[in-house]
Amino acid sequence: LSHIAMVLIGEGKIIKDGKAVVFKPSDYNFQPIHLEEKEGLSLINGTQFMAAHLALIVRDLERLMKIATLVAASSVDVLLGTPTAFDERIQLARPHPGQIKIAQMLREFLDGSQIRDSHKNCGKVQDAYTLRTIPQVYGAVLDTIEWVKEVVQREINSATDNPLVFEDEIISGGNFHGEPLALCADYLSIALTSLGNMIERRIDRLVNPKVNEGLPPFLAGGEEGLNSGYMIWQYTAAALCNENKVLSHPASADSIPTSAYQEDYVSMGANAVRKLRKVLENIVSLISIEAMLVSVALNSRRPLKSSCKIEEFYGKIDVKLSEDRYFGENFEKVKQVILEEVFS
Repeated sequence: LSHIAMVLIGEGKIIKDGKAVVFKPSDYNFQPIHLEEKEGLSLINGTQFMAAHLALIVRDLERLMKIATLVAASSVDVLLGTPTAFDERIQLARPHPGQIKIAQMLREFLDGSQIRDSHKNCGKVQDAYTLRTIPQVYGAVLDTIEWVKEVVQREINSATDNPLVFEDEIISGGNFHGEPLALCADYLSIALTSLGNMIERRIDRLVNPKVNEGLPPFLAGGEEGLNSGYMIWQYTAAALCNENKVLSHPASADSIPTSAYQEDYVSMGANAVRKLRKVLENIVSLISIEAMLVSVALNSRRPLKSSCKIEEFYGKIDVKLSEDRYFGENFEKVKQVILEEVFS
């Protein structure tokens, strides 16, 4: 906040062409602001940093969850899962809003799949948790996002300065304290870490010949035994999950007194939102890996097709079986498609 405030008064540095340079107001026809009493403190004292980060993250997550659910649904399909666990009656028996919404999306995404019709009478009663409990897990994450959104909406429409100037009195208080936002950021980091853990388990199922329902081992093309296929991407997913587990340790649980014990309990909310952003970046990568593997698996299930909605999405990706080569380009392509879906 101080760096931004410095520029407003015509001082400090800015980022230009990726480098920090001294800000010269005349270069930008900018008239520096002359601060009056208390205005300097108001610019740097409050929860603006935390609130801004959380607001942007919530916006991104609202869009990302739909893509994440579509990719999860496509995993269910190529792994010959049964969508009966997404039946509306099951969700209404435990009516968490997020669970109901995710299950509805899953039903819509899977509707009309030829792959599903091909094994409708296979006799399988139920699937592994990572396929069967997507509504419960993703729904809980969605509910967490909604709760955080409510808190952020209140926060950005609140006065978090200190002291507060009222019409007839100036009162010192504690509205600057970031605890509500710090707890939100930490909770969201934990929720997203759980989401990533489930995604990684499906990634393993897609490449693991013991549980991938007849798909090529490790989704490898060419001569079996000479090609390792997409095996290494499960390693990448495991590493991303491990990093998220470290990052999900709550910053808000660790307060260090400052300012000669006057500020003796602080939220550490700035650290909470900064590491939350990294957790989110890792989640995007995990979803991208899952989508890449599903695309290969879909091509392995041909001539059968999935639902119209799933086929439309994967038409933008279309990663096929192939002999070993550099697969990083495939990943970057998939990730770019997902980012465009989220930010378009």
